[in-house]
Amino acid sequence: MKQLIMALCALSLTGCTFNWEGGFQVIPEETDDEMITYRYDPVIVDMKKMKRQANEYCKSKGFRKADTAAVQSRFLGISDIVYECER
Repeated sequence: MKQLIMALCALSLTGCTFNWEGGFQVIPEETDDEMITYRYDPVIVDMKKMKRQANEYCKSKGFRKADTAAVQSRFLGISDIVYECER
């Protein structure tokens, strides 16, 4: 019985892998004109690519650059990062 429970737990966790390009994705509902929020996997994230994308986003909104405003850890080793657009 214990092995069955362990097998079911392992199977349920196999569907929880994240296949985001660069190891991150934008969270649209937490993004506005002055900041952009990403959810990312710290193990596989391409931080340079994410920062570059944040800078491009801010420049497209008329700002000079993006600076890190906040980082928060989430469940399953996933984290959130907020970039604030600076003039």
